[in-house]
Amino acid sequence: MQIGHLPQGAATSPHLSNLAARDLDESLKNFALLNQLIYTRYADDLTFSSTEEFVREDVVKKIHEIYGFMRANGLWPNKSKTQIVPPGARKIVLGLLVDGAQPRLTKEFKQEIRTHLHFLQRSDIGVRKHLKARGFDSFWGLRNFLVGKLSYAKSVEPEWESKMNRLFVKINWDT
Repeated sequence: MQIGHLPQGAATSPHLSNLAARDLDESLKNFALLNQLIYTRYADDLTFSSTEEFVREDVVKKIHEIYGFMRANGLWPNKSKTQIVPPGARKIVLGLLVDGAQPRLTKEFKQEIRTHLHFLQRSDIGVRKHLKARGFDSFWGLRNFLVGKLSYAKSVEPEWESKMNRLFVKINWDT
């Protein structure tokens, strides 16, 4: 850690992010209103959505205007993360599917958890073989990884998480 810097993920990070982006948020909120867009920001991830249909060239122009607002506020866009998602396409924001009435977990997220639980419960594999095969240093690391994933899942899809948690509590961590 360097002096004068906070570690990423500190309890103060969301507040500092909001303070640093206050002027940018105001500019982008006004831009969004003028362009029939909905602006959402989580930390440094910006999302613009709309119920309107736009011509792709117009969307590209809007993105360049957004980049201008960012630069005017001392920020630089990560162009590799910029995506234009057309109507009807799968819409994922911050790892969640957002193309329905409620955000949902992705199939990939759910499959990752199911895979871990499956192998951890198999008598021929169990905890020791699975954590070694998956590159975890300790069963505590693997266990905490799954606890974190399940906790996140509970905040998004509590019923699905409850089913997975019933499997999780059956794992024999002594094997």
